[in-house]
Amino acid sequence: MTIGASIVDDCGTLLNSGSVSAQFSDAEAALRLNPVGNGYWEATWIPAPNSAPVTIQLTGGGASPIASVTVSSTQSSSPVPVIARGGIVSAADPLPGGPVAQGGLIAIYGSGLAATTALAGAVPLPLTVDHVQVLLSGQPIPLLYVSPSQIDAVVPYGAPVGEPLTMQVTNGTWQSLPQTVVVAAAQPAIFLLTQFGAAQAAAIGPAGLADSKTPAKAGDTISIYCEGLGPVVPAFAAGNLAPLGQLYKTAGPVSVSIGGENTVVQFAGLAPGSVGEYQVNAIIPGGVTTGDAVPVVISIGTATSPTATIAVK
Repeated sequence: MTIGASIVDDCGTLLNSGSVSAQFSDAEAALRLNPVGNGYWEATWIPAPNSAPVTIQLTGGGASPIASVTVSSTQSSSPVPVIARGGIVSAADPLPGGPVAQGGLIAIYGSGLAATTALAGAVPLPLTVDHVQVLLSGQPIPLLYVSPSQIDAVVPYGAPVGEPLTMQVTNGTWQSLPQTVVVAAAQPAIFLLTQFGAAQAAAIGPAGLADSKTPAKAGDTISIYCEGLGPVVPAFAAGNLAPLGQLYKTAGPVSVSIGGENTVVQFAGLAPGSVGEYQVNAIIPGGVTTGDAVPVVISIGTATSPTATIAVK
């Protein structure tokens, strides 16, 4: 079993030096954790077979424990939840390492995160699904989907920006060790439909999906579906269903580049009838390079999305 956690010091700075140890309630010898980088520490622990539940406390240079969790080597129906290192990501951009956005739809990867697979049964999204919660700095956040290896959740708009925050998963009476996540005001990512191409954007034109079978053309308006565009006006509660009868626009201006050319954005805001999803309506500029993989990038402030593609004829 891997024991690992992202750790910050009393000033909120990622801890990359010093010492971190796991202390065990069954009197076995302490286990020193190794720094991996970016504040993450880990070690491998082999529990005694058929042992009683053991409480593990992580301790550093201070007097107080950094974190604690109770585990059992015989537990199977309620495994200890473990958030994978780098496993807190945008639901539209699963590459590890980047920040997530206020109001963003995120995916959390790991093991033992839930006993079964379950969807939220109603909106506003619940804070508990199938006895599972996700805690951001100790506060539960809205959940869309849970499974043993993945949870989809929504970051509250009021989450503090630009500082390391702790995230933990509670599965019944079992709680993961904390991982560190940084929240940005916005961090756009375009949803991809990889079954139609490695980086095919979820972008709809007059003829349908803007892919090689139904490409868009210069002058068309396309709707690009994404997440991570941050706060909206009027104010909106994360985890609610965006209504069909009112538009919620992004608080900051959004720009779109298609084929390397900036273009006109007609609308950027929450996608009506969705939860945690944004919609950007943009006009394909005249003279844009044609092809089946024309690059599309969305920006808001200094934050830029990974490149996705559309087909243009």
